[in-house]
Amino acid sequence: MGAVADDGGTMILNGNSIRTLGDGSVGLYATVEQAGPQYPATLTGNGISVETFGNSAPGGTSVQHFLDAPSVMTLNDSTVTTHGDLSGGVRAIMAGTVNGNRTAVATEGVGSDGAHARDNGSSVNFVGSSIAATGARSHGAVANSGGLITAVDTTVNASGDASSALYVAGAAGFVSNARFTDSTLTNVSGSTIGVGGIGNVSLSNSFVGGSGQWLRVGTIAEFPPLAVPDTGPGGVTDPEGLDIPPVFTPPAALPVVPGLANVTVSHSTVIGSAFTALGSVSNVSLLDDSLWIMTGSSNLTNLVNDPSLIQYTPPTGDPTLLSSYKTLTVVDYIGEGGAIGLNTYLGADGSPSDRLIVDGGRGRT
Repeated sequence: MGAVADDGGTMILNGNSIRTLGDGSVGLYATVEQAGPQYPATLTGNGISVETFGNSAPGGTSVQHFLDAPSVMTLNDSTVTTHGDLSGGVRAIMAGTVNGNRTAVATEGVGSDGAHARDNGSSVNFVGSSIAATGARSHGAVANSGGLITAVDTTVNASGDASSALYVAGAAGFVSNARFTDSTLTNVSGSTIGVGGIGNVSLSNSFVGGSGQWLRVGTIAEFPPLAVPDTGPGGVTDPEGLDIPPVFTPPAALPVVPGLANVTVSHSTVIGSAFTALGSVSNVSLLDDSLWIMTGSSNLTNLVNDPSLIQYTPPTGDPTLLSSYKTLTVVDYIGEGGAIGLNTYLGADGSPSDRLIVDGGRGRT
């Protein structure tokens, strides 16, 4: 491990360069392993660079083990880079916290998420930062099993195969949340935002797009699997050898439940189609002059358009054929001053057109 704050320890790094080599070689580690509020772990990096080479070698991990004292890692004006499979950038687990201010996180490798908040009480929070994940099945940011991701003025990009800019995975009792303000989320493969199971997503003055599908809602089984829950890199034995680190039981794996996504889009732009798997529920609210540029046929459960614009892109192929147009299917639609921009072929009655289908619910304006 490059640097460790453990059980009441405080570490402040200023301008340091930390480089680790080998599988399991963690860059930064903050951990609480003893019961009682007198054992917080605090690790702060100011203008530091962290780089790891190896599999299962995260750049930084904060783990609280659900104990009383907080485990907090804060990075200011810093960089975190990882090279290896299952080597995430920064992660907070078992109620740990990671804060990044004006910090750049980059990962290379399969299953190497940029930022990951897992378990109830855990949070990863970024301000004025950037996150880039380049490997396959490597999401930009993940809120998992009750975790919270927040970002302000932050760019998140996932450029690998089957990688979302944001993936939210949860279940009853483990509802995950993600909140983005003044931020940009982009990817190239898979949905830009994915919700597996139960999760809440809030977008304010932000941009989402890149892959052609901005939202996908389903069970966690319909997304690439995340790593098996763990308890962190393991305890650190005191140099004197007198204190043997305790062994903790990892949290149970998240159960597979139908998707239930609550997505609020406020004064933001989202580009692409939206998909809700059979048996799952998507509740999407477009608020405060948001713009949804719909590039493909989509389906949602409940859609509020208040007052925003849903703009269908021009038809592809022969404009005289219905197959060239797009359809948005919802169970319930509420248009409170919202607008929908449709394309149609001017001709006789029955000419093909884009469509809004309210299937089994109510359409209200």
